[in-house]
Amino acid sequence: MNTIVLPSVDDIRRLVSPGDDILVQVIKDPLGTKGARLTTFIALPSRYLVYMPRGDGIGVSARIDDDTERQRLKEAVSGFIAADARAVIYCGRRRKVCQLRASAKT
Repeated sequence: MNTIVLPSVDDIRRLVSPGDDILVQVIKDPLGTKGARLTTFIALPSRYLVYMPRGDGIGVSARIDDDTERQRLKEAVSGFIAADARAVIYCGRRRKVCQLRASAKT
């Protein structure tokens, strides 16, 4: 699995300029005088899996302990997840490929 190494930057203004578009996800709502906490590592949960557009590979929850089932789920999801994305299957035991695909589209 490849690891994304980000450059160490002391000031965000070195990475983005005014007018640049960036995609963020709110991970913590604003509270009092503090603003919302944001991340650029997007995670889109669905019924059976979590899709991460900026990831690498397919993971299966440790709760699914049957090796044959783990391999089946990985192969099923690899057919419809982009090569440069990541998916973590957390509740797909005994699910059909069409159910996983439908979950990923919602």
